[in-house]
Amino acid sequence: MTVTLWGRNRDPDSLDAVVFLKEHGVRPDRMLDIDRQPPEPREWAQISLGLDSLVDAIDRRHPEFPRLFHDLDRLEEKTIAMRLHEHRDLIRAPILLTPRGAVAGFGERKWRGFLEVRKGRG
Repeated sequence: MTVTLWGRNRDPDSLDAVVFLKEHGVRPDRMLDIDRQPPEPREWAQISLGLDSLVDAIDRRHPEFPRLFHDLDRLEEKTIAMRLHEHRDLIRAPILLTPRGAVAGFGERKWRGFLEVRKGRG
């Protein structure tokens, strides 16, 4: 399995994630624009396993979240993936998929823990 980073052009979190990965010597095999090339169904399945749930990949701040995910507690992962694929602006970017798992939404502390890198060292 390869390392894939999905982000958005000119999105501050996506740009911060790219800088963070470079600083720590992580070079994704693929870097894709999530709005143009979102995860394929098999990749959503891998992301789901890596996140424990695709709920973590949803941008809950998006104005359409309540309408599209009002029934979130009853949705299957496959349905969540389908809705995210259809409504890409609801995907919480960036998403990093690695052989070890996945992480959605950039936060330096969260990504440090996920990648097991120490502050001040690559």
